[in-house]
Amino acid sequence: MQVTIRDVAKASGVSPSTVSRALAPGGAVSPVTRERVRAAADRLGHQPNQAARGLITGRTAPQVDGIVLCSPQLSGEELGSLGDFTDKPIVLLHRKEPGFGCVAADLVEGMTDALTHLHALGHRRIAYAGGPRGSWAARERAAGVEAVAASGLVEIVQVGCVAPPLTTVPVPKAHGARAAVDPLCRMPATPAAEGEQPPQRVLLVHLVVRGSTAALDRR
Repeated sequence: MQVTIRDVAKASGVSPSTVSRALAPGGAVSPVTRERVRAAADRLGHQPNQAARGLITGRTAPQVDGIVLCSPQLSGEELGSLGDFTDKPIVLLHRKEPGFGCVAADLVEGMTDALTHLHALGHRRIAYAGGPRGSWAARERAAGVEAVAASGLVEIVQVGCVAPPLTTVPVPKAHGARAAVDPLCRMPATPAAEGEQPPQRVLLVHLVVRGSTAALDRR
């Protein structure tokens, strides 16, 4: 089991943000606190996540008040390690993860709407071209498809990826970006108390009908 920044904070008697500063080069903490935190980290075998380190230290300016991560491809474990490298508030856009504020579309509901639309047109056997399994959005859409299929409403046939002009349930990206900045600005500068969930917001989606769907010809 990976040792987290919260484990180090508990062992050294300081906050997670203090641990972040103590482990970062040039972090603003006293020498005594830095030594205590690093000793606790060594004792517990804490290893900073290199993917998270690269994301925060290699792609963001040092003088920022908060961070918005758009459709991050990091694993949940890697996202949880971001606190090792920054004490700034973080909001996820188009991704949900426990412990993070986020702005994300209701993709499960969107897929339900899309399949219900096809059912209303008379279609009962529907092909589904999903995204990569490592994508949060792809997993959410797949969950919606599987839920409708399990209800017996339609039969789903899994196929490979294609790129025609599809009837879709788009995610409002520009609105999502603005919505992500709003909770970020309202987040307190100090870390949330243990067990306290940062604000999360779900965006409404809508069905856009294009030429890839039509009523079933039963002739």
